[in-house]
Amino acid sequence: MADGFGLIHKDSDHLRRLASAGSDRASFVLDQRALRAVAPATPWGERNSLLHRETTTMRREGARVGLTLFGMLALTVLLAAGCAGPLQDPHVVGPAGPAGPAGPAGPPGPPGPAGTAGPAGPSGPAGVAGAPGPAGAPQAWTSFNDILFDFDKSDVRSTETPKVDKLVQYMKDNPNLEIGLDGYADPRGTPPYNLKLSERRVEAVKAALVGAGVPAQRIRTGAFGEKRPKCTQATEACWQEDRRVEVLVRPNQ
Repeated sequence: MADGFGLIHKDSDHLRRLASAGSDRASFVLDQRALRAVAPATPWGERNSLLHRETTTMRREGARVGLTLFGMLALTVLLAAGCAGPLQDPHVVGPAGPAGPAGPAGPPGPPGPAGTAGPAGPSGPAGVAGAPGPAGAPQAWTSFNDILFDFDKSDVRSTETPKVDKLVQYMKDNPNLEIGLDGYADPRGTPPYNLKLSERRVEAVKAALVGAGVPAQRIRTGAFGEKRPKCTQATEACWQEDRRVEVLVRPNQ
């Protein structure tokens, strides 16, 4: 019986510790065990008194432990609040931290408007000359004057010398011109004779020009005899117009 009470006593100590921690289940089991332990040897009235005392003691012990735990919790909260220090104003901003690393470059933007044109560069070298174009139409001859001759004569008479001198000066002033000399005769005489006579008259004028300094390569000649008459009347005045060398000029061809 003593061993039974010893086990009950040890178990009761364990249950008391649990009841002190606030376990209602442990308090109930302890109450029941205490009642059974004393039931065989204790009258009913004493058992109730003993149970009441045991229960009261355990409840006081549990209340004391609960107050102790509550005090420790309150003390922990106060210590934590004291360590935390005064509350910071949420509107107060601290100094800015260092700048972070640069992010990756974004995509290129659209091209800007074109700038003003710069000054023109120097001219390049001249290109290769092209092929010559087709020859143009020959320039027309322009009448300069007529040099007149005596009947059946081919020498330049003195009254016509000023015309030759004027032609020489004109050619010197215009080196880009060439001369055309066309010889004629009046209708008196045979055509072959008149043709030869017109040739001699042309050669006489050409010799006078070359002797005065006009290059021979700038002189073109032609002889037509009694062809292309200027007058058809059988008079001396009309025949004088046909005894002539027509002087023509044009740009060099």
